[in-house]
Amino acid sequence: MLLASLQALLSEFYALDLAYEVDDFLTTDETLARALDSGGRQLDEKLLISEADGEAEVSLYLEQRLLERLERSDPLQRLDAENLEDFWTAFEGVSHFTYYAWNAQLEKSVTLLEMELQAEVEARTAELRAIYEMVNEGERILLDPARSLAELGDLLHQAWVTKRKLDATVSNASIDERYEAARKAGAIGGKLLGAGGGGFLLMFVPPDRKSAVMAAMRGLTYVPLRMERDGTSVVLYNPELTSNYLPALARA
Repeated sequence: MLLASLQALLSEFYALDLAYEVDDFLTTDETLARALDSGGRQLDEKLLISEADGEAEVSLYLEQRLLERLERSDPLQRLDAENLEDFWTAFEGVSHFTYYAWNAQLEKSVTLLEMELQAEVEARTAELRAIYEMVNEGERILLDPARSLAELGDLLHQAWVTKRKLDATVSNASIDERYEAARKAGAIGGKLLGAGGGGFLLMFVPPDRKSAVMAAMRGLTYVPLRMERDGTSVVLYNPELTSNYLPALARA
């Protein structure tokens, strides 16, 4: 099951020998979860803990619909924009359980703040690992003639969503608005190129949607490009040129 796999990943990452399995503590009882939540909120994930006389009763609540969606679209097989949010929710719940159970096994107390901070660190680690794996997936798409290049556009969108979750400052409201407009017009995915105060918004667009996307991006400068097969190469080599591209003799 997915939750057991997530717990195994965390245990391997932190070299934990945990005696408890998350599946044994799982509940999907929404009424119970809302009753035990101090605010009676609508929840999709919560670690339920009752401590008394040095003992604890623990359950991990995950919404049944969330588990069903993850069962239909396993993020360990393919992580994309559709299952990403559900994946992080489940991952956070398993992280909370694992951290609490490990400390309980060592008979150490743990605060809610500690669990939240630990889950935040692990979520960021998982996001970075997901981005790293996208490189391998992109290579597989390009090398397999049976796969559609449109999958590369999907991968670009997955990377966009994941990076936005890492840090909101990777983009801004103006860029987000343009990106969403391009997507609504038919673009599959995209990414930012460049650094600092300027750059480009690269979009992956099916040929039959190019006109619509161009219209949606009206007001921006269009820079056409084409693919090449050489990869990184030296386009200029002249030992007589300095770093400011002035001939060495001109500086004398």
